[in-house]
Amino acid sequence: MINAAPTKNSSDDPMVTDARGALQALDVPTWAGQISHSPDLSLSLAHGAGVNEFSSSSSASEEIGNLWRSLSRSFEAIEAMTGKHAQSA
Repeated sequence: MINAAPTKNSSDDPMVTDARGALQALDVPTWAGQISHSPDLSLSLAHGAGVNEFSSSSSASEEIGNLWRSLSRSFEAIEAMTGKHAQSA
C-alpha cells in the first residue's frame, strides 16, 4: 500500500508512479487503482460507516468500489485456476 497518495486526477502523481515502479521491479503485485486521502473516506470511517453509506456519490466511494471490483475479479480468477474458493485471512 502506498500511503498518503495525492488525489489522482487524469494521471498518477510522479511519486506514486515511482513507488509503483519500484514495487513492480521487486515483483510485488500492484493494483493500478488508487485510494486517495479524502475527507469523505476519513469521516465515514470515523463514524463507523462505509464511504458509500456516508457519501455514495463521492470520488472516495468510486475508488473503494473500484478496489472491491478488482479484488472480486482476482478472487474469481484464483477460484477458476484452482477450483477452490478463495478464503480471507
